[in-house]
Amino acid sequence: MKEGDTLLVLSNETFIQKYRNNHDFYVVCTVGNMLKPVSWWDYGPIMMFLLMIILPATETITMEQSAVTAAALAFVFRWINVETAVEVVDWSLLIMIASSIGISRAMELSGLGKVVAESLKNMNASLWVINFLIYLVALIMTEIVTNNAAAALAMPIALDIAKVYGVSYKPFTISVMMASSCGFAVPFGYATHLMVMGPGGYSFKDFIKIGIPMDILYLVGCALLVPVLFPF
Repeated sequence: MKEGDTLLVLSNETFIQKYRNNHDFYVVCTVGNMLKPVSWWDYGPIMMFLLMIILPATETITMEQSAVTAAALAFVFRWINVETAVEVVDWSLLIMIASSIGISRAMELSGLGKVVAESLKNMNASLWVINFLIYLVALIMTEIVTNNAAAALAMPIALDIAKVYGVSYKPFTISVMMASSCGFAVPFGYATHLMVMGPGGYSFKDFIKIGIPMDILYLVGCALLVPVLFPF
């Protein structure tokens, strides 16, 4: 070797800190860190996630108990640290969800949900049409105020309609859940849309072009199938 040679050095993590200001080396750039070998311990979060889903599904424990326990174990076993956890929390989304739950509670206590339910009943429409309208209202809310807020706002209306008609609440609540999870036309309606919008290079027009036909497909499909699978 002689002065001026360019070296590609495979080193540990402390090399840069040690030789950054050293006269023996001039660090031009770093290529990146080598991936550590995968061990059985690295599959721990995947197993924990599966248990977090399976246990509530089998009604062994509640979803709240499962989620909180999984989060606590992730910290205990150092699969995640506090700094990383704080960074990934979407605080504005949490505030919006909390606010929507408050509005939902206000709708319930003020009787607004019951008024809407009575208005739908006065239309003298069939339960199939009412269920279709509930899905449509929840879908529009989803596209405007995100899925979590839409579910919190539309659910009291669905429950009040079931009470007014004296029928099962299941088809109406299933329609609300489907509508609040199947809004594809607007990227702001769902967090995962925003996650892929930037990296994928998608535009608002792309969501409109593909999302509206998908919204219509799910709207018609659920309006026809939900009452069959969950009778009034």
